[in-house]
Amino acid sequence: MVWQKGAGHYFKNFGETRRQGIESGFSGEVDRFNYGLNYTYLLATYQTAETVGSTYNSSASSGLISISKGNFIPLMPKNIFNAKVGYLFDGGFSSSLGMSAVSESYARGNENNKDSTGKIPGYFLFDLSTKYQHSKQLTVTGLITNLMDKKFYTSGQLGPAAFSSSGAYLNSTTSTMYYAPGAPRTFWVSLRYLFDSPKPKE
Repeated sequence: MVWQKGAGHYFKNFGETRRQGIESGFSGEVDRFNYGLNYTYLLATYQTAETVGSTYNSSASSGLISISKGNFIPLMPKNIFNAKVGYLFDGGFSSSLGMSAVSESYARGNENNKDSTGKIPGYFLFDLSTKYQHSKQLTVTGLITNLMDKKFYTSGQLGPAAFSSSGAYLNSTTSTMYYAPGAPRTFWVSLRYLFDSPKPKE
């Protein structure tokens, strides 16, 4: 936690926080199909009232915001869901399709959850993988992450706007959201070869 006043700042630990929720999942096989599901529900909250510095929060007063007991901790989505289904083909081929879904979360600087723009949008992604077992020793694997090339963000923080919509430099206290972009569609290919183990000496 950061407290800012004027040009100086210092750090201190927050009083109390709480993280509680549930996590469940299962997996299995049916004939040549295999599947897996996993779901996490998380409530990460502050349990102590506090006043901290957050200059670029739209609800700030004199650069300060008040955190109340029960406000959600930034960067911790409530819902995370993962699912996968695969199929084993003839000839050593197998393939699987995975899906990940993450709900929205609050950005850093929005610890009181009151900033008008301080949220990171949720997203869902698909991945596709294929494996070819050529022999006991040789395996070839291909993977495509973010199959639909979806634009998404993994993190966010409130901060000063450096440029206006027209591209002019701003030297003011105008606030904006800074996002950490997720990776675009990516292709991976790997080859794995298992050498024979040395035979023990007689």
